[in-house]
Amino acid sequence: MNYIAYSEQDSIAAAVISELRRLVKFEREGSSEGYEIYGSASARLIAIKSPVIHSEFLGKLGAERIIFVSRHSSSKGITSFTAHAAGNWSASNEFGGAPRALSVASPAYMLSFLKIMRRINETAMPVTYEATHHGPLLGTPSLFIEIGPVHGGLDTSVARMFAKGITGMVATEPAIYGKVAIGIGGTHYPEKFTKLALEEKYTFSHIMSKYYTGEYQMIGEAIQRSEQKAELAVIDWKSIRSENKQNIIKELEGLGLGYEKA
Repeated sequence: MNYIAYSEQDSIAAAVISELRRLVKFEREGSSEGYEIYGSASARLIAIKSPVIHSEFLGKLGAERIIFVSRHSSSKGITSFTAHAAGNWSASNEFGGAPRALSVASPAYMLSFLKIMRRINETAMPVTYEATHHGPLLGTPSLFIEIGPVHGGLDTSVARMFAKGITGMVATEPAIYGKVAIGIGGTHYPEKFTKLALEEKYTFSHIMSKYYTGEYQMIGEAIQRSEQKAELAVIDWKSIRSENKQNIIKELEGLGLGYEKA
């Protein structure tokens, strides 16, 4: 069963969950130190008292998949609906997880969320992947679905729309797509990869932005740490420095994984 997790400290996520509970009847099942569990016919809801980026304990609950609902922050200030996998490409784990370690991605469900939100989106807010970043580190397949940045409270109609995106993702079969790929290059908001996925040419598991392409030794982990294993790499070719391209191609060849340029 899918587990939907959010932090009670996150007012934006809490607003979305409030609308979700208007759509789906959840009954309290119990509690443990740090969280409470509510159940429905289609999913369990986990209300966490601490930030979700530090919720490694969820991996012990036996979930089939964990869907994190979260506030999104952006230095550019562009409010978006986003989906991404969890993990850290670098030695820093300032925002949870472990250094140079990736959680198990859920490619089909990330794409399902993006496709549903694109279809029901009644705002001008973009729908986009984000590159893999921050914790928690989990062996259970997981994904983050986010909205933000939001200044002040979240409009009720937008929160309800987001909640409908969650119910649609949980209640239906995963999205139709072409090949499962890891994305390499591009910015933190990889427009090319989002476009290709929404055109059903690929679905992406982990996405390594151009800022971390020097960590090419982690490509093997990115291939393995996914609910659906990557069949190839898609590279945003022009975004990557030439010396990093050479190392990436050599690494892919050693792993026996083909690539295509975007």
